[in-house]
Amino acid sequence: MHFNTDSPIILGMNTPRILLFIITPLSLVVAFLVFPYLSYPAVSHWDVTGVPNGFVLPFWAVAFGPLILAMFLLLWWGIPKIDPLKKNIESFRRVYDIFWVVGSLFIFYIYALTLYWNIGHIFNINMAIAPAFAFLIITIGVVLPRTKRNWFIGIRTPWTLASDSVWEKTHALGGKLFVVAGIISFFAFFIPFYFEWLFLAPLIVATIVPIIYSYLLYKKEGYE
Repeated sequence: MHFNTDSPIILGMNTPRILLFIITPLSLVVAFLVFPYLSYPAVSHWDVTGVPNGFVLPFWAVAFGPLILAMFLLLWWGIPKIDPLKKNIESFRRVYDIFWVVGSLFIFYIYALTLYWNIGHIFNINMAIAPAFAFLIITIGVVLPRTKRNWFIGIRTPWTLASDSVWEKTHALGGKLFVVAGIISFFAFFIPFYFEWLFLAPLIVATIVPIIYSYLLYKKEGYE
């Protein structure tokens, strides 16, 4: 069967993949332009109050973004080829692609914030990260119920991997919890006094509850 690649529908389907192949080279361009202006040493990490507590050579400050994004690109390409349940991944391939695009954009955003700080602009980096972090978590929440059983993407417990039914029910719950966690995390941006709790606690709950739930479902369905 032949598809007309000029079709708007086909182009729309390929948009996430096109973005993936743009983001990594773009990070290299940014690295090349910013490198001469970086402080020495460059800040690489901040504590929960937004105070720098980690430093690296300027080279590593510009290198980490492209390296992580290149790794993301490699994982995006490789996982559907090596997963024993690769046919399941193909059944939600567009969602799979969008997941990696949003993750890559998040890394690029963190990278840009780090470089912006290191060329002399001081700001509350935790407050700047919070909205992007919330968007990432909400995206994960939207993606989870649309995934099928596989070994790399999703809530991969021994019990979800053993049963399509347990997988689907666990991911339906997990998706809702991650969306709620993302919304709550977003408000951390506006309530600095409770920033740490609003930023991390909902995510911890959204991660742990589905794991327990998957085990209970597995036992309820009568698996040994």
